[in-house]
Amino acid sequence: MSLNRRGNKPYRKEKQAGIESFFFSGGSLKKRSEPLKEVPLPISNANTKDIFKTLSGTSSQSFEDNGDCDLQEISMPKNFRVQSVPRPAAFSKKVSTSSISRQQLKRPFDSIGSYSSTQQKDEEEPEIVIVSKLKPSLVLTNHGTFSQHLGSKPASPAAEKSPQPSFDFEGLMSSVKPRAPKKLAIKYKPMTKSSSSMFQWSAEQQAVIDCVLDQDLNVFYTGSAGTGKSALTRELIRQLRQKHGESAVAVTASTGLAAVNIGGTTLHKFAGIGIGVGDAKHLVGKVLSNNQTKQVWNQTKVLIIDEISMVDVTYFEKLDAVAQGVRKIRKPFGGIQIVLTGDFYQLPPVSQNTQKKFCFQSTVWSQLVQKTVLLTEVFRQQGDQRLIHMLNAVRVGQLTPEIIQDFKSLCRPVVYEDGIMPTELYPLRHEVQRANENRLRQLEGFPRTYTAKDMLKQSQNPGDLVQLDKTVMAVKELVLKKGAQVLMLKNMDESVANGSIGKVMFFLPTGIWDAIRETLSEREMEDQDILNGVDCISAIFDNAPEDVLDSMWNSLKESVRERLLFHWSFSQNVPKNTPVYPVVRFSLGSHTSRSAFRAITPDTFVLESPGKTLAEREQLPLLLSWALSIHKSQGQTLPRVKVDLGRIFEDGQAYVALSRAVSADTLEVRNFDPSKVRVSRLVAEFYQRMGKA
Repeated sequence: MSLNRRGNKPYRKEKQAGIESFFFSGGSLKKRSEPLKEVPLPISNANTKDIFKTLSGTSSQSFEDNGDCDLQEISMPKNFRVQSVPRPAAFSKKVSTSSISRQQLKRPFDSIGSYSSTQQKDEEEPEIVIVSKLKPSLVLTNHGTFSQHLGSKPASPAAEKSPQPSFDFEGLMSSVKPRAPKKLAIKYKPMTKSSSSMFQWSAEQQAVIDCVLDQDLNVFYTGSAGTGKSALTRELIRQLRQKHGESAVAVTASTGLAAVNIGGTTLHKFAGIGIGVGDAKHLVGKVLSNNQTKQVWNQTKVLIIDEISMVDVTYFEKLDAVAQGVRKIRKPFGGIQIVLTGDFYQLPPVSQNTQKKFCFQSTVWSQLVQKTVLLTEVFRQQGDQRLIHMLNAVRVGQLTPEIIQDFKSLCRPVVYEDGIMPTELYPLRHEVQRANENRLRQLEGFPRTYTAKDMLKQSQNPGDLVQLDKTVMAVKELVLKKGAQVLMLKNMDESVANGSIGKVMFFLPTGIWDAIRETLSEREMEDQDILNGVDCISAIFDNAPEDVLDSMWNSLKESVRERLLFHWSFSQNVPKNTPVYPVVRFSLGSHTSRSAFRAITPDTFVLESPGKTLAEREQLPLLLSWALSIHKSQGQTLPRVKVDLGRIFEDGQAYVALSRAVSADTLEVRNFDPSKVRVSRLVAEFYQRMGKA
């Protein structure tokens, strides 16, 4: 026999059961496993009275006490007896806990047998104990511990045959609040050459830090993909803000995605001139008429521009004119210290200027930039020197027959033990959308749609919501199924970070998932039988028919049913409108089969301007990752990449796509054609001059 969906059939158990205890402490329902023995102890009416009154709400009867207290006034449900149960000494040990939300505690059992009460002295916090056996019995102590005891026998034949009441625990647990999933803050630790950390800045990176921080120079630093430009930028931001104050350091990027990556805003938003329509005089007047934008320009001491390679020359010159006109200082950019970074070998700007395209073609560039630093040490593909050599050849367009053959040798399927597929990169957005939709459609199961919540913050301009949608990577509407492959967009903990790729395994309320994770270790979660058991529990929240649920449950191994019995029973009574979130299995690397399971809940994505948050989007930090656009992938590190170069059409596009990979072992290249590897002649000449300087 097995316990059915409503928990009314007895469950046969051969082994002697222990106790799974859940105790109410500090506003949370917490869990641990300990043995429990029933021995006579004096009963106190002091703490049990309110508990019994809270739980009772139906008919009541009087009870005789053991001479130590008077229970005549306590209102209790029928068919309940008073017995003495001690609190095990082991419960005083410090243990890890798991909280379950108030909504999820509503009517946790439909069949409850008997109540018991006892007194324990010198306890700091109350506990409640539920003991569940063949017909679950409830043992209440004045400490309030709830323990599930599968091995006990009924107190008496009469007790076993008595009607089994059900309870609404909402009154008792009214102080319980849902616990947000634990997220470890990822603090960026500054690294200097003299740092005691195992990681140190390279000599090239340290040169940039010295030029910017110590000499106050206008600096342009560049390098191939993976040379640590973004990490260096974040360090400069941190130290510059310490030096000048946060409001004096404007952190910008040419694209919204790049701005998010460094915690800044778009250059267009900072400047207050939009896309720069009109001549310089008109744009200066536009800024001067806006007191807030004018103040931002005047208080800025340092302007950082990331992905400068995607800023076209005309816009760059207008920015210089606006800075000088607003600040009334006839120096490049009005005397603001400028820090520029990017790689001109990557995707070029979209420019209407047919004569000039790149910023470095402007006379403003030569007047402005005082120091150029070329970063050469690669960190992304560290350890794969052959791939570094191949990518550098693609970057500058110097392909030898040997390198061409090396890339063609990567035209083979790469099989991963965890079943997570490589991310495919496409040059066009509609190709990406079609590829992801096709893959999602092929999956069986119930689709779940998560719609973002957008809101204006310190702005009254509805256009900021439009800009928010263009800027952040989190989509307005995210459709997921079990088995969907996703890309993590935020740092979560040491194992799961921005760029991690995983697969959706289940959809569960966070409280249920927290309780399951408290029961099972990370290694146990990798067992397929256990995964089948958790999947069975998640099917409850897919509104699967009862006969299907019972069939799924009965097909599980007995050992799995034993481990998950409480969670299976408990989940039957969770309100149907309880929100569920995806539980994602993230790979911990291509060279290991180990995984990390995480429940993903909504996070916040913001649109900022200097000193304030304009708008924000609340959405799951996930993106379908079977396919991404090459444009959107710029700046991302992808652990598994598949690239089809057949439709490449832009300078630098092949290089950006190929350089997302961290290793040749996890890079699959289709249709490699040397003619598709395009490099701008102007860019090549610019870097040649830089190398000779």
